[in-house]
Order: sequence, then structure tokens, then C-alpha cells
Amino acid sequence: MADVPPMTGPLVLPEDIEIVPLADFPAGLRAKVGGDHHDYAVTRPRSRAPSKVVDAQAAELLREFQKPTTLVEAMLRFSKAVRREPAEVIEDVYPFLESCLVAKLLVEPGTASQTIRASFEKGAVVVNSVANCEVLDCIQVLEDTEIYRVRAGEVEAVLKIARPRSGPEVKRSIGREAEILRRLNGQVAPAILSAGEVEDRRSYLLMEWCPGERCGEAAAAIRAGAHDPVPAALVRLCGELLDTYAKLHGLGVIHSDVHSNNVLVMENGEVRIIDHGLSRIDVEKDTAGDDLERAIHPRGGVGFFFEPEYAKAALSNSMLPISSRAGEQYSVAALVYFLLSGQYYLDFSYAKAEILRQIVEQPPIPLLARGMPGAGALEDVLFRALSKDPSARFPDLGAMASAFRSAAGHLPVRTSRAVRSAFTAVPIPSAEERQLADEGQRKDWFESTLDSLSEPAIALADSGPKFPTTSLMLGATGIAYGLFRIACIREDARLFALAERWLDRAEREIAHDTAFDQPQVRIPPKTAGRISLYHSASGAACVQALLAHSSGDLRARSTATKRFLKFSSHACQNPDLTLGKSGILLGLSLLLDAFRWDRGADHRHLIEAGNNLLTDLWKQFDAMAPIGDPKGSTHLGMAQGWAGYLYATLRWMRSARAPAPSNVQARLQQLANQARWRGSRAFWPSGTRSTGPGLGGWCKGSAGFVFLWTLAHSLLRDTQWLCLAEGAGKDVCHAREEGSSLCCGLSGKAYSQLCLYKHTGNRTWLDNASAMARLAIRKTEILKQTAGSPPLPLSLYKGDVGLAVLLADLEHPESSAMPFFESEAWPASDPHR
Repeated sequence: MADVPPMTGPLVLPEDIEIVPLADFPAGLRAKVGGDHHDYAVTRPRSRAPSKVVDAQAAELLREFQKPTTLVEAMLRFSKAVRREPAEVIEDVYPFLESCLVAKLLVEPGTASQTIRASFEKGAVVVNSVANCEVLDCIQVLEDTEIYRVRAGEVEAVLKIARPRSGPEVKRSIGREAEILRRLNGQVAPAILSAGEVEDRRSYLLMEWCPGERCGEAAAAIRAGAHDPVPAALVRLCGELLDTYAKLHGLGVIHSDVHSNNVLVMENGEVRIIDHGLSRIDVEKDTAGDDLERAIHPRGGVGFFFEPEYAKAALSNSMLPISSRAGEQYSVAALVYFLLSGQYYLDFSYAKAEILRQIVEQPPIPLLARGMPGAGALEDVLFRALSKDPSARFPDLGAMASAFRSAAGHLPVRTSRAVRSAFTAVPIPSAEERQLADEGQRKDWFESTLDSLSEPAIALADSGPKFPTTSLMLGATGIAYGLFRIACIREDARLFALAERWLDRAEREIAHDTAFDQPQVRIPPKTAGRISLYHSASGAACVQALLAHSSGDLRARSTATKRFLKFSSHACQNPDLTLGKSGILLGLSLLLDAFRWDRGADHRHLIEAGNNLLTDLWKQFDAMAPIGDPKGSTHLGMAQGWAGYLYATLRWMRSARAPAPSNVQARLQQLANQARWRGSRAFWPSGTRSTGPGLGGWCKGSAGFVFLWTLAHSLLRDTQWLCLAEGAGKDVCHAREEGSSLCCGLSGKAYSQLCLYKHTGNRTWLDNASAMARLAIRKTEILKQTAGSPPLPLSLYKGDVGLAVLLADLEHPESSAMPFFESEAWPASDPHR
């Protein structure tokens, strides 16, 4: 409690605290975090303290501290607002406020209340006791430590450094990690290069740079490209992980912090265990006469991997046990289960007490329920290691690794052809067999999805949260457009007629209260904006114009175009692609691309509207701070950030043959400079103040950047844009744990690979897209078969319709286009050029 501020002086909420209504969360997630739609989640990004779920009155009480105030002053104001006696209020809320102090959700005014951000920018020099380090990249920033990739002399290294005023425990943790790394001497962990203090007395640790990827990402990438439910490469990875942890224990060290971000997989398949700040030397195995102090230090880690003996003590508020070999065996088994299946061994709640109770009481879920038939022998090994009774587990991790290796020999034989792994012969199907199986799976899933859309009168969601009924992203307009695209790809008049029927439904419902807003998903006009292409009537009018153009109904096309221009003319200051003016510019590009093939059509009103909008947007962009300015905060992604602003600009330049705004190249370069590189992979954080790992999806992640940089290369012919596009494309291939959607899941990612295939002609990108489509189908099937899973909305961007369009596009990948985003495959020659 030494770091807890006194409760007598002024206190304030940190600048970066977030108080978010749980009504903004999907119903399934609300149930997991243990609250209802009246409650709030209180969290501080980059803080080690877990989020709190509080009721509405507690959230109001916390808001009393948005400006520095004492507890007494805040509670007097609050008691007056709720019309209760101050003494009664103090008695009720004091324990809650004390817990907020401990969690550092309330702090003293000054540096402790400021946003947690990196101390060093790229290119800064950190002076330590051995050698100066040049900062190459920021890897992670937390409230007590920062981690950087640096150049120390001629080598790349990792610098872990305490944050200013981080306290003595951080110094002890860094010192303990240095001691552990010296003991391991480069075995199973990064080698230590130096440790000590920098000029301002902060403790630091300089370690070997291990250019690997987190084991969760490596496993997800294997699952994404696999045809077998239990891929041989995944079994190999898990076996290597078990061997590495067994070796760590053999060296007398218990990691005490097992989770997927603390294990790196190198390019040669070797595994390295990182972050030894909580590790301890097992004194029972240590012969150097270590005293008890070296064995007793704070427990920590990720709750989903805690052992039952720890969870039981935490539930009963008993003294927490120190980490043990048997307990770590349980944690490692939980990690192996996660790597194999892509899911945790229990369907965890997100409420801390409930997670602990589940660990103590609930048995693991069979792998068959996770979509892994034939893995019974591996399951037997994992379930023994996941025994609630420590004495029922394996004698040690070496014995578990040996049993896992033996169980791998019992995986089912699929064909007569086999691949020899480190453990056993695991058969794989031939290329011809895989292709036939893929085509059959695609066809069955595709036809089933089209059957589900055959009647436009159906409810868009039979259960679970209700979504807007009309919008392009979530409702009938998007379904109509998806069917229209499939009809064009397959030249199917029946599907075109079905698309028109869905569009008729959208037109009938456009005036309903639920057309573009649903309280359960909270996309009201004040959030989405009145002009949003994806969430308002402007998108519906744009789709109507495109369908009318394709059917040759010139009167309907003219009427719909006028409606689009009317709907999109409402006042709006939001420049976003999905919520604001950049989306309207994209819609104008889509219309102009289609209409310009009609020699008799007059496009001047569209070009005038687009040029005026482009001018208006760039007045707004030119007034913004440089991208990456540390004093500012801005989003970088496609849906609501700079990638979207620039993509819409380039699309209009291509469609209207418009001149480039004067600063477009400078802004592209500024955005390019925000790239983070991991080997040949490039990603962008979600915002200029974010230091977390890149995402993969279209809306905020690497997939969206692929479209931007390929278009920039096509128009501007600078090879650096192609380098960025391919770097982002490679990052997309390192699968995350995501769903199948077009917006932020596998379908949108697959389209980014198709974009690169069209741009480069390299079939590797096409193969990647096909693999992602296979995985997306598998995920939708598993979700439908899993009891209690939230139903997918029947929609273009969030449901199965986008995946169906992708499957149709894969039949003719050279003319593919991400729906209502990319330039579509109109005739190959321009009659006006």
C-alpha cells in the first residue's frame, strides 16, 4: 500500500481513464463481464490493474473526480445529487473509492494523472552504464515499465526500462529478471547483455533481440492455412514449447507468467520464453544456498492460465501460494490447449471472481467440441496435466512432453501420403484431394447461405441482439448489394431479381425507427452521422443507383442519384470513411466508375460534387497536425482514420481524373513513417498514441492498409508504396484470433490478399486468400454448432453475406473487388479516354 496516495488530499481521474457503458457491449460480452446494460466498465489503458464493472451511481461518483478534488468534497456533491445524507454515502462508497486508489483509477494530480505514453521517441538515444542505445521502435508501454527495440553498438537488442517514479518493486523485478537471465545464460530465453541504471536512475535491462513471433500468432497462422483439424506443424510447435518449459524447469527456474505473449517462436521453429520479471529460482532445486527472500515475490500473470491451487486461495482471500512446478504444468497445458484449438480450455467469464471459480470447479471442454476430431490421445495428455489435484498431474514437464510426443503418434491417418515430423508420421492429403475437398466445402456453404437469403421477408436476427434493418453495413441494403455482386459475377438473372427484392424491402423500411439505429447495438445517428455511406440512407440511395444502372433503368438511376446527393449534403464535420465525408467521396467514385461507361449520361454533377467535397476535405486535413505528432492523437486505420481519408482521396483522383491535392504525397509519407516492422511484416497501430501490436482486419488493421498502398503505387508509381503494401499483406497473413466478417475478420483480410494478387500477379497472395476463406467457413460452422454462441447478424459486413461474395469472387479473382469499397470490374476500356 506504500504507493497508494493519501485519502485526505486532492485526487483526480487519470487523463486516459475510460468509463464506458456496458450497453455499448454485445449482450454476450456483457454476460461474460458480469454486468447488465445499466452498468459501466472503468479501465485505464496500459495499466496492469484489471477493469472494474460498476453501477451507474458509482460511475457518476467517479466523474466527480474529473477535476482534482478531495474525497470529502466529492462525496458532499454526490450526496446532494442523490439526495442522501453525507454520512450514509461515505459509509457506502468508502470501500469502493479505496479499491479505486489501489487500482490507480484515482491518483494524485500531476504526473501520475497523465496519459501513460512512451518516454522515448524513435531515434532517441538512451544513455546507460555500458553503451548508448538508439531507439528503433517502441514495443510496449505499461504504467511501470517500457520495452523498446534498440540498436546497441552493432547489434539489435531489447531494452526494458522502468518508468519514472515507478517505485522500488519495479527495480526489484528488473533486478530479479537480470539474475534469472544470467542463470539461464542464453538457454531457452534471451541472453542478457547488460543491466543497471540509466542517467536518471531508472533501472534497465538490455537483452538479446529474438526476431520471432508470439506463439499465439504463429499457431493461428498454422491453423489458418491448414486442411487437417490437427495440423502436424501445430503439434510440432506445441511439442517444442513443452520441451522448452521442461528445460527451463531443469535449469531450476519457474517462469510464473505463462501466457501466449510470453513465448516467441523463431524462424527455425525454436521457442524462447521471455519476460522473466515474475520468474523465480526453485530453491528446492538450487544448491547455491539462496535464502527464502528469492522465492517469495508477487504472483501475477493472465487469469485464464492460473492453476486451481492459486485460484482457490485467491477466492478465499488466503495467502497466495508461490509458483510451483506442478502449478506451471497446469498453466503450460492450458497454453497448449489454446494453441491447438484457438480457444481457451474453458468458456471463461470476464469477471475475475467467476474466472477463479471456473478454474477451481469446471472440467476442461473436450477438443472435439472445439472442432478437433481425432485428437483424443492429445486430449488425454492435456486433461491429465489440467487435473484440479496437483498430485494427479505428470511428475514433471519432461514426462508430460514425452507423453505428448507419444500421443502424437495416434493422430488419425487421412491418406497414404505422410510428412515425417519430430514426433511421428502425420499424413496429409494430396493437392488434388485438398482442392476437391475445398471446392465441395465452398459450394455446400455457399448454396446454403444463398438459400438462407431466398426470402427477403425473413427476420435479420432470430435471436440475440437486433441490428439496424436497412443499412449497408448491417441491414437489407447490404444484403441486396451482396446478392447484386454475386449476380454480376455469375451472370445470374435470378439472383439479380432477388437483390432487387431485398432492395425493395430496404426502401419500405427506410423510414422505420430501426432502419439505421438499434438501441442494443448503439449506432444512433449522432454516432454514425446523418451522411454515413455505411450506416445511413445515403448508402441505400447509392446502391439503388448502381442496381438501376445495371438494369438499364435510367429514370430510376437518375432519381436514386439525386437522392444520394441530397442525403449526403447534410452538414457534417466528420471526415471518416465509414461515418463521414470520405465515405461520400468513395460513394461518388463508385457511381462515377459505373456511369462513365454510358456515353449518353451526363456526369458533370457528380464530378462537381466530388471535386467540391475533395476541396472541403483537404481544407480540413491541411489544418490537422502532422500524422504522428506526439502532441496530437489521431486514428490511423481505414474505417475512421488517415488510411481512409487518403484512400478515398486516391479513389476520387482515379475515378474523376482529378488532380492530386497539394499535400497528399506529404500525408502519405507521414502515414508511412508510422509503420512498425517485424522482419518483413509491416503494421500500423490503431492510433498515434497506441503502442500495441497491429491488428489484422480491414477496419483498423493491416488489411485496410494493403488497399491504400497498392492504390498509391498504382497511381503514383513510387516503389516504397509497393513495399509497404506487401509488408502489410504479410502481416495480414499472420492470423489473429478473429471471426469471419468482412469488416474486421477473415473475409476482409482475404480481399486484401486478392488486391495484392491483382496488383502483382503473384499467386501466393491468391493462395493466401483461398486459405483464409476456408478458415472463415470453418469458423462460421463451429460457431453455429457451439451452444451459447451469439448468432451472426445476417449482413454484408458483419455476417455471412460478405463471405459469400468472397467465395464468388474467388471463382474469378482477377476481377474481384471488396464489396462497396474497391473499384469494381466494369468494362476494360474507357470510351471517354
